[in-house]
Amino acid sequence: MLDIVAIAQSSPGAMAINTANLLGWRLRGWAGALLAVLGSLLPPMAIIILVGHFYLLFRDNEIVANVLKGMTAGIAAVILHVVIGLVQMLLVDRKWIMLTICIIAFVIAFFTGINVVFIIIAAGVFGVLYGSKIMNRAREK
Repeated sequence: MLDIVAIAQSSPGAMAINTANLLGWRLRGWAGALLAVLGSLLPPMAIIILVGHFYLLFRDNEIVANVLKGMTAGIAAVILHVVIGLVQMLLVDRKWIMLTICIIAFVIAFFTGINVVFIIIAAGVFGVLYGSKIMNRAREK
């Protein structure tokens, strides 16, 4: 089971789905993998569909609208907490280039109309190039 979880963590996609897929395949082959993935996907999908249905029924309700506005503020606080933790980690580890990339990405996203997806892709490309440069330096030593 530990091997399956390790493989699932290193595979792209949701870990729960990957774990279910690998475990189902290991126990019962392709049929087990299919059923395990369906068993992992169907309950959350059913809940999301149910919530979406009730949202459509109650979205014009003033109380529901105010609750959603309050949740937006809470989500902003959680995101701010994550950003502060990331910046603190980068400062402690003295990763100035990565901190600079974060600041540049924020400025571009906040003050321009550039889609955030393009900013993420550009930062990812830069990270790969920078990481390969560091790895090449380590090999030369």
